[in-house]
Amino acid sequence: MDAPASMEFLRRIKAELPETVFHGTDVGHQYGTTGARFLAHLRERGLEHSETYLLALENIEQGRAFYGELNRNHSMRADMMATNFIRIFDGLGGESVMGALYGASHVAFGRYPWRGGGETMATQLRARYGDSLSATMLWDIVTGVPDTVDVGGVEFEATFFGDQTMNWHAVYARREFWRLDGAYERFRDRPVTGDILPFDNFPMAVEVGQVFAIRYVRRADGGSRTGFYRSSGMVWNGRDAAQVFEP
Repeated sequence: MDAPASMEFLRRIKAELPETVFHGTDVGHQYGTTGARFLAHLRERGLEHSETYLLALENIEQGRAFYGELNRNHSMRADMMATNFIRIFDGLGGESVMGALYGASHVAFGRYPWRGGGETMATQLRARYGDSLSATMLWDIVTGVPDTVDVGGVEFEATFFGDQTMNWHAVYARREFWRLDGAYERFRDRPVTGDILPFDNFPMAVEVGQVFAIRYVRRADGGSRTGFYRSSGMVWNGRDAAQVFEP
């Protein structure tokens, strides 16, 4: 997530708790850009045989494997994330850790409803560490910023919740989120298009009876389109979801 509040959150941790160490456990989403630059950085310093270099290579291969899968195999990604977490945690000698800023689907217990249908990362870690592991949804890390959004020539008071990178998408680079406060009654009966977005894709808590505007920014030219979503109680594959409607 690229929301300014999230960046400020991380900076505050380092400023107020400088002994904090961040460890990355996800697959190499930017294996062809950030990953390649990091390998070059290590080679320039003669560290191509170091443990850091070998771990970076492994992470890059994980990213290639995930993005090489048709429709993305999220079960495979969960297995890799759990493996990375276990390697790092078991090497810390009993230190307490907080696995922060994971998506809601990764810290939920159970199985993924997506392709693969395997156990979530949290489920795999609970099997290894038992009740030593707990998971909590921290929906309020990102604080809403007041704003306004135009819908069909009508201005609505809105709350901006930042944006998310979309590394997995071929067309769009990122998406920005607004909640349109008090707009549900106006749009509750508007026809839907069939497109949906599960609640756990949003960077904030979602409740039934809310309306959202999401602006998708294209990767190629920086242009954008805005979709309007209504949370009316729909459940998709066991997950609460908002539906796109025609304003």
